[in-house]
Amino acid sequence: TLGTTSATAAGLLVFLVFASAVSGQLLFARASWTAQGGTALAVGAIAAAAFVVGVATSTAWVLFVSASFSGAAQGLAQIAGLSMVRSVTNLARLRGGYALFNAASYLGGGGSVLVAGGLLTFTAMGTTMVILAVSVGVLTAMSAVMLATLVRTRDQSGTSMSIPDARAEHSTSRTS
Repeated sequence: TLGTTSATAAGLLVFLVFASAVSGQLLFARASWTAQGGTALAVGAIAAAAFVVGVATSTAWVLFVSASFSGAAQGLAQIAGLSMVRSVTNLARLRGGYALFNAASYLGGGGSVLVAGGLLTFTAMGTTMVILAVSVGVLTAMSAVMLATLVRTRDQSGTSMSIPDARAEHSTSRTS
């Protein structure tokens, strides 16, 4: 998109993504998972918008800003998701909850790369990147609605949203 094949620029973009992910997690380590998730969604939307602008204008610094916001969003989403799993899953099922969360996260991330590769077969690089960024924006908006619904449901019910352990329920019913 920028007309460059600089390995240094590409490496710096990747570094910014990972450094921003860690920085976001450290800055929001003490925040609730709902605050982490909400911030991740907002920062992800900014990253997607900056990416579209950067691609449309072929402006390198905007793409670097997008990479930084993208990394922060990913890091915050990861810590928020793991914290949410911990808050809604009992100890006996926690490892499975973490595994499912990570599988869904990597499927989403890897799936977007596969889709982008398929789109490149039919469209130009700039068009593919804009489609991918807009898709991320739409998915971010959908996630924001789901997070808001989850928080509202939790607040209205006054419960911790814990998922009961089927084995504990089964053993309790035998002793009654």
